[in-house]
Amino acid sequence: MCEYCSKHKRKKWFLDEENYKEALLEDKKRQNVLQKLGGYSHEFYLRDNTGILYNYQTPLLKDVIRYLANKSLKNEYAGQIVTLEDALKVVELSDNHVLFECACRKLVGDKTDYVCMNFGPMRDIIKTKNPKEKIIEIDTHEAKTILKEANAKGLYHEVYFAKAPFPTTLCNCDRKYCLAYKDRFVYGVDKILLKGHEVAVVQPGKCTGCKKCLGRCQFGSVLFDDTTEKAFIDTTKCFGCGLCEKTCPANAIKLVNRNDTENSKGRW
Repeated sequence: MCEYCSKHKRKKWFLDEENYKEALLEDKKRQNVLQKLGGYSHEFYLRDNTGILYNYQTPLLKDVIRYLANKSLKNEYAGQIVTLEDALKVVELSDNHVLFECACRKLVGDKTDYVCMNFGPMRDIIKTKNPKEKIIEIDTHEAKTILKEANAKGLYHEVYFAKAPFPTTLCNCDRKYCLAYKDRFVYGVDKILLKGHEVAVVQPGKCTGCKKCLGRCQFGSVLFDDTTEKAFIDTTKCFGCGLCEKTCPANAIKLVNRNDTENSKGRW
């Protein structure tokens, strides 16, 4: 299991009903993170997420910044890739679902889209601290429908916490926009977006070589062998989002536990 699960009952932290309880809101550090998220909206991402990494361009500072960022994120705002099935379970465990404008798309100047959702205390915090921020209240059925539609479009799912292990947000994202993706792959802040608990593997006997899975992976893990005319997956790069599995018409791809696969074990 990942570090958050190991610390919190060795269960997927975002599927543990204990982590959704209001008692966790008594933590002052967590309250501070929630207030920043709900009060500053996309300015929070610009200032706390992107702004600090500007200094990463200075050679003497980048190693220090990367180290400090990775060390501190467990007490701040960070997340993990999840499958569609687990994202749907998160919706079932949470309440007060609201859609909000994607901060990542907004910050790069693209057309804003309501593809991400907050839940739990975030709805009321936004209404109180940032009443001008547009949010759309949705029920559980609507939330699940949005997740399924996002998955069909090729968006991967991320669940975020406000000081681990308190889940607050589900994002349906794309590497073109995702700030967490950029923080990890450009700046080396791995803790901002952990890999998922599963990895995808191809069953060669079922693969027809149609290549439909190749265009679905946003992490560069799905490859094609011209000799065997079969797809294969580099599990060291796989984030376990499950997009390739969902698109395979031959059901040749399956998800397995990350720690049961030698090359990906412990690689978060």
